[in-house]
Amino acid sequence: MRLGELFFLSGAALVLASGAQASGGWHTYRDARMGFSISYPDGWQVDRRHIYSALGPGKEIHGVAFHIKPGIAAGTNLSDDSYLAVEVLPNVQPCAAEPFLDDAIDKPRIKSNNNGIQWSVLDGADQGAGNIYEETVQAAIGSQPCIATRAFVHSTNIGNYDPGTVKAFSRGKLNATIDKMRHSFRLLPR
Repeated sequence: MRLGELFFLSGAALVLASGAQASGGWHTYRDARMGFSISYPDGWQVDRRHIYSALGPGKEIHGVAFHIKPGIAAGTNLSDDSYLAVEVLPNVQPCAAEPFLDDAIDKPRIKSNNNGIQWSVLDGADQGAGNIYEETVQAAIGSQPCIATRAFVHSTNIGNYDPGTVKAFSRGKLNATIDKMRHSFRLLPR
């Protein structure tokens, strides 16, 4: 299932990271050390110490995560640990999605956006004990260090609930928000 084409920082890095109000209640996050800027919706939580550890010990990927607004998941089968992250692999060249994801459900593809960035895109999924994990990684081809976005959506099987107690989350609304965030992504001059 494709998620809509949804598919460490040290103290010094925190000084270089900043957030500013953008239009329509959105904020712009800039990180000079990692070399990017991105906009995110009001109420989403910024985690500057994000570590993706699903690849196993010694293969952790560091970055910045933007967790969904608290309360967005309330009453739905969406889990509040869902996020969009910007992650960096400093020693990967050429930059591609494969090193960021080991449970791919399809073949890598190339996608362009109107910001002039070409992306290597790969989707992954896993499930167990009524939990569903879906993610899409988009790595900026040619970026140095290799930088990618990761949409991570954790939900639960709606069929496991008594009828009427929980509603299915709005995948379309979440996809639209994540797509808008990705569209705002910019590589900063180094």
